[in-house]
Amino acid sequence: TYARHFPFAVSFGPEHTDLPLPDFAGPMHGANEGANFDKMIEALKTERYDVIFGSYVENEPDIQFIPIMNQEMIIITPLEHPLSKKKNPGLRDLENYPIIGYEPSSGLGRFTNRTYASYSLKPNIICESPDENAIASLVAENFGIALVADVDVLRHFSLEKLHLTDVSLRHTVYLAYLKDHYQIPAVKNFISFIKKEGTRI
Repeated sequence: TYARHFPFAVSFGPEHTDLPLPDFAGPMHGANEGANFDKMIEALKTERYDVIFGSYVENEPDIQFIPIMNQEMIIITPLEHPLSKKKNPGLRDLENYPIIGYEPSSGLGRFTNRTYASYSLKPNIICESPDENAIASLVAENFGIALVADVDVLRHFSLEKLHLTDVSLRHTVYLAYLKDHYQIPAVKNFISFIKKEGTRI
């Protein structure tokens, strides 16, 4: 089986890309653990999953992490929001409005919280959601704005997408699997395919 971290599933799933998925020599079952990447890492280490996708995790010497995709981080706002009319939106603008954040246990939750800390920002996070779909739903209904990965699902919502003009933020998605571990042919084929094609996404 393989676990799919949601931002990757949206960007890579067959309904969102022209990249053809291969016919594997065996069944590959997808699973989504929600936003808790710690649970996905633990499931990989206990062999519930063969492959997972998500953020890099330090101090995991038994896991191989392969970078496969960079996601631009952008600000999303409701339509006609005051920030959408600003000529040069920047990261610090996030302090001026209510923020819809990622759940802290998710890879992107950790990434955004580290970003806020590194730039000494103190955003007013009014609620936290598991993925871009949930966050975009709240933003589109005018509950707040958000710093999110620029993924395909955002185009299904009525909202503004603003590119940061003061900093360049990118979140890297990794393919992760156990080192020195037996893999059935289907898993080997899948890993080889992702290594070859993933960086072209």
